[in-house]
Amino acid sequence: MSDRHKGVITALETHFPSAIRRYCARHIYVNFRLSYPGDKYSKLFRKANRICNVFEFKAVLNAIGEIEPRTKVWLEKIEPQYWYMFGYDQMIRCDHVNNNMTEAFNAMIGTHQAVNYLQLLEFIRRMVMRKF
Repeated sequence: MSDRHKGVITALETHFPSAIRRYCARHIYVNFRLSYPGDKYSKLFRKANRICNVFEFKAVLNAIGEIEPRTKVWLEKIEPQYWYMFGYDQMIRCDHVNNNMTEAFNAMIGTHQAVNYLQLLEFIRRMVMRKF
C-alpha cells in the first residue's frame, strides 16, 4: 500500500509488475481536501471507501457529487481496485484501507541507517525481541 508517490508506483510497476497495489485512503482524502475543503465530505468519503457493494458505493459517490459535481469526477479518476473496498482483489484477505501500520512501523525504525538489508533485518529482529 502506498500513498501514491510517483517513484513508488513506478518502482512497483517496474520491479513487481504482478503485485497488487492499493492506495492509502487517508492520503487520498488529504489530497482531496486540498481541492475541496470542508468537513461535509469526510463521512461520505469514509463510507464510500469502506463499502463492499458497487451499487451502494455509486449511491454514496452520487451523494458526494450532489454537494459539488467536480468532487465526483475527481474521485472517479482513481481506479477502483486501488482504494474502494469493493474493488479489492477477493483473493487478498486484508481489508485495510490505510497504511497506518506501515507508518507506525517506519516510526519504530526511525532514522536507523543500515549498510545492507541483512543489517536492517538484524536491527528489526532485535527491536522486535525487545518489544516481546
